[in-house]
Parts: sequence; structure tokens; C-alpha cells
Amino acid sequence: MVAVLVALVVGFAVPRQTVAAPEGAGPAVDAAERHVRRLRLVGLVLGGVVAVWLWGVDALGRGSMLAAVGFGLAFLVVMCVGELTNPVSRSARSDADLRRRRVGDYLPRRLSVLVAVTVVVLAALLIVGLVAGTADDLGRPGRALAWTTPTGGGSAGPWPGSFYAWPMLGALLVELALAGAALRIIAHRAQVVPSQAASEVDSALRSAAARGVVAATGVATAFPLGGLGVVMAITASNAVRGGAPGWLAVVVWVASAAVLLAVVTFSQSAASLLRSAAGRVVRDDTDERAEDLGAGAA
Repeated sequence: MVAVLVALVVGFAVPRQTVAAPEGAGPAVDAAERHVRRLRLVGLVLGGVVAVWLWGVDALGRGSMLAAVGFGLAFLVVMCVGELTNPVSRSARSDADLRRRRVGDYLPRRLSVLVAVTVVVLAALLIVGLVAGTADDLGRPGRALAWTTPTGGGSAGPWPGSFYAWPMLGALLVELALAGAALRIIAHRAQVVPSQAASEVDSALRSAAARGVVAATGVATAFPLGGLGVVMAITASNAVRGGAPGWLAVVVWVASAAVLLAVVTFSQSAASLLRSAAGRVVRDDTDERAEDLGAGAA
């Protein structure tokens, strides 16, 4: 928790890069940014409500495991709606930059790599849990880890087998599909700022929106990865002490490393997400010049 808080503070402390609005584009830029910030805040609130609701759905942990994914899905739905309803002036439609746009042009490189690695590790651990899981003493599938030895055997739990893995894998696929759809909408929507001179501003707005999508996906995958890693590491460690096969010792180390990865990804993604909802990416140099002139005259 301390590491997450430190990373959030550092994330907010890093100065945000901004671009200058071209002369005469101020009203369109302001309208576009207000629209985006408003919808991001709505996405954060709606996602939080969904996460809180899911947290209390299942006492056995499936709800809490899916809470962050529910947050991500709600946020991404709002982002898609926001990009599709972005205010586009008539001059923007007629003067828009006609260059070919690709999703990759707007992705935050480091955060995208971090989130991609997190998704892969989460999927891999879910598959391991799915393969190794067995029914618990109440017959619930995949909630226990069982093993046999020449002198007997044993079991340990809880274990993230099919009881947890199938819902999580399904939710993960939906999350990734929605994130991909949101990124395509961001890349291919009409230009919201009039004139080709404002293409840099438009690119900055697209990049900020894409960062929000990637960050939401990071939060949605890092949180369950952290919980999954802790549970797998503890249960596999107990199993090894009880005489389970040696390969489970590898699971302990991998799951422990996954927890560290989850902390880094979650903190970076959460900081980026909150900053994208609160800050501006376009500055109005006209206002700044007017203030400077007024100060000089005084």
C-alpha cells in the first residue's frame, strides 16, 4: 500500500506536457476538453459504483476479483460514448487533417508495455490455476489444490481454479475487446479542433484519451493480478510444505513476482488515470501573453 501511495504521488508530481492552442481555436479546444474531462469524471464515478457493487456480490471472492474489471468496463463504455459524441464543429469537418491515423500513434509507450505484460501474466496465472485446480470439500470446482505422494496426499485452498478463472478470463476478454474498440474510435474519429493548423492539438487530445483507455485497462488487470498472486503464492507455499510436487515452488516465486508487477502497474495506471481526468493537455498562449502584457504595463 505504501508503494502504491508513493507511486501515485510521484505520478502526480511529474509535470504534464501540454501543447499550445492555435490562434482562434480557443473556444473549440475548450469545448472539447471540457467534454472529455466531464466524461472521464463520470466514468470514474460510474466505475467506482460498479466496483463497489461487485465487491459485495459474492462472499467467496469472485465479486471482489471482478470489481476492478467492472470499473474498467464502465469507464471504457463512458469513454467510447464520449469520443463518439465529441463536439465537432463544421469547420473541423471541412478543414480536418486528412492524414492516415493509426492507434499506435497515440499509445503511451511505457504504460502500454507495462499493461500488456500485466495482461499476459494475469492470463498465464489464470490458466495455471485452471489446470491445477480441483474441487474443494464442498464440491465447488477449482477452489482447491490437491496432490498425491507415495505416502498419501493432501489439499490446500483457496485456489484460483475454474471457480474463479473462467469468470475472470471471460471478463478479461470483454475488457480487452472494449479497450480495443475505444482506441479505434479515438484514432479514427473526426477532428474536434478546426483547421489543419490545430492538428498538433487534436493529436494531443487523442493521445490523452488513449492514455486514459490504457490506464483503465491497467487498473482493471493489475488489481486482480495482485490478489491472484497473493492467493496462489500462499496456497502453493502451504502445499509445498505439505509435500506437494516441487514445481509448485516455482509457482510461489512467479506468483510473488506477479504481485510486485501488479503494484507497479496499478500505481502507474491509477496515477495516469486520475491525472487525465483532472488536468489539461492544451494551454491557451493567448491568455498567457495577455497576462504578461498586463504585468509589463503595470
